[in-house]
Amino acid sequence: MTHPDGALPEPWHRLQADHSSGVPIWVQLKTQLEYAIATGAVPTGTRLPSVRALSSQLGVAVDTVRQAYEELGKTGLVVTQRGAGTFTTLPESTGSDVASPDMTWARADAALADLIRTGSEPRETARAMAQRLALLQNGVDVVFVGVAASTARYAQLISEHVQADIGTVRAVSLERLRTGDAAAELGRATYVVSLAFHAREVERLLTDRPVRVLTVVSRLEERLLARVPGATSATPPLLVARPETRPIYADLLRVQRPDLTDLPFVSDADPAAMADALERTDVVLHTSAATERVRELAGPHHALIELKHVPQEKSLHHLVQTLKSDRELMLDLQRLHVASR
Repeated sequence: MTHPDGALPEPWHRLQADHSSGVPIWVQLKTQLEYAIATGAVPTGTRLPSVRALSSQLGVAVDTVRQAYEELGKTGLVVTQRGAGTFTTLPESTGSDVASPDMTWARADAALADLIRTGSEPRETARAMAQRLALLQNGVDVVFVGVAASTARYAQLISEHVQADIGTVRAVSLERLRTGDAAAELGRATYVVSLAFHAREVERLLTDRPVRVLTVVSRLEERLLARVPGATSATPPLLVARPETRPIYADLLRVQRPDLTDLPFVSDADPAAMADALERTDVVLHTSAATERVRELAGPHHALIELKHVPQEKSLHHLVQTLKSDRELMLDLQRLHVASR
């Protein structure tokens, strides 16, 4: 397919490099690429733009793009084949906003059932097997891992959609998981739910735990932006977020309001710049994490809109169905275990 003026195809043409943000360009690129791949914007096996093509498109050094690709490769989201290019490796969605379980889980289910039928003592030979064994022993125990105030909100929303016999979904801070302080909150969890963007990191942090990591895809709350002026208005809205999450929120805004592109931006960690930017706007779009700082600096005339995001309906439905299906599996395995004694 030929693209006008040599532009890169979707979604690569949306990649941006902000030289004024203070965040290294390679970090910006890595974050945007992670988001596009983890949320299913491209299918498995998609070739990323060549280093030279992307550096030319963004006006950045070739080595900058190369560093972003190399760091992205360490996450397992892409693989570079000498002479062929760099390709995505995350399993794509099959008719759902959430990637379907691969055959590893089905094989683990069958293998565990066979072990129980023959009276053999199951061993922890793989993560899938370990999780099924934990499921057999501890039941369906679900936690949601996220950042800032949205963590508790997602845990509550998911709890409201699962039946009482699955139990309450507990909230666990990704920050505490990163520092190794979340053991008590995790308890005997057998399922960890996270936003698609965080899934790879969560899986890496929980490598030694017998859990199954499930993902949900988010969207902004309905009607949240109904009265927000567009980016071309005399006093366009100001976006306040962490520099590394700016592309994520910019994409969420674009989906709901295509006219909210290229908004003025300020880091939530720079109060001086924020105070200056607030003088040129009447509307502030901010993340949950930035709420306290924005309220401290904003005046009474400012309209403050917290960018609350919630699970997409289709994504949430798929998650609930997976948990229900696995609960039925748990009951079947427990019955098999009792019958084999």
